[in-house]
Amino acid sequence: MDLYAYSGPVELFGKVIDHHWEAETRASTSRKAKSNLAHRYKKDHGYAERTVITLPGKLYISERG
Repeated sequence: MDLYAYSGPVELFGKVIDHHWEAETRASTSRKAKSNLAHRYKKDHGYAERTVITLPGKLYISERG
Protein backbone atom coordinates (compact mmCIF):
# COMPACT_ATOMS: atom_id res chain seq x y z
CA MET A 1 0.00 0.00 0.00
CA ASP A 2 1.10 3.52 -0.72
CA LEU A 3 1.08 6.49 1.64
CA TYR A 4 -1.04 9.29 0.13
CA ALA A 5 -0.91 12.93 1.25
CA TYR A 6 -3.64 15.51 0.71
CA SER A 7 -3.25 19.25 1.06
CA GLY A 8 -6.08 21.43 -0.15
CA PRO A 9 -9.67 22.56 0.31
CA VAL A 10 -12.59 20.56 1.70
CA GLU A 11 -16.10 20.99 0.29
CA LEU A 12 -19.47 20.22 1.86
CA PHE A 13 -22.17 19.80 -0.82
CA GLY A 14 -19.99 21.87 -3.18
CA LYS A 15 -19.26 24.76 -0.77
CA VAL A 16 -15.74 25.23 0.63
CA ILE A 17 -15.81 24.71 4.40
CA ASP A 18 -12.05 24.43 4.97
CA HIS A 19 -9.65 26.26 2.68
CA HIS A 20 -6.57 24.26 3.61
CA TRP A 21 -6.62 20.81 5.21
CA GLU A 22 -3.72 18.37 5.34
CA ALA A 23 -3.80 14.65 6.07
CA GLU A 24 -2.23 11.34 5.11
CA THR A 25 -3.55 7.81 4.70
CA ARG A 26 -2.41 4.44 3.44
CA ALA A 27 -4.44 2.90 0.63
CA SER A 28 -4.13 0.64 -2.38
CA THR A 29 -5.50 3.24 -4.84
CA SER A 30 -5.86 7.02 -4.98
CA ARG A 31 -9.64 6.65 -5.11
CA LYS A 32 -9.65 4.63 -1.87
CA ALA A 33 -7.26 7.17 -0.30
CA LYS A 34 -9.67 10.06 -1.04
CA SER A 35 -12.53 8.02 0.38
CA ASN A 36 -10.53 7.30 3.54
CA LEU A 37 -9.60 10.96 3.94
CA ALA A 38 -13.17 12.21 3.41
CA HIS A 39 -14.36 9.71 6.02
CA ARG A 40 -11.69 10.88 8.46
CA TYR A 41 -12.63 14.53 7.93
CA LYS A 42 -16.30 13.75 8.63
CA LYS A 43 -15.44 11.75 11.76
CA ASP A 44 -12.97 14.33 13.15
CA HIS A 45 -15.33 17.25 12.54
CA GLY A 46 -18.60 15.66 13.70
CA TYR A 47 -20.40 15.26 10.37
CA ALA A 48 -22.90 12.45 9.79
CA GLU A 49 -21.78 9.41 7.80
CA ARG A 50 -24.03 10.28 4.83
CA THR A 51 -22.73 13.88 4.57
CA VAL A 52 -21.20 14.58 1.15
CA ILE A 53 -17.62 15.74 1.72
CA THR A 54 -15.36 16.15 -1.32
CA LEU A 55 -11.66 16.83 -1.60
CA PRO A 56 -11.15 18.73 -4.88
CA GLY A 57 -7.41 19.25 -4.38
CA LYS A 58 -4.60 17.00 -5.54
CA LEU A 59 -3.56 13.82 -3.83
CA TYR A 60 0.11 12.92 -3.80
CA ILE A 61 1.91 9.66 -3.17
CA SER A 62 4.38 10.54 -0.46
CA GLU A 63 5.78 7.03 -0.02
CA ARG A 64 5.55 3.85 -2.03
CA GLY A 65 5.21 0.77 0.04
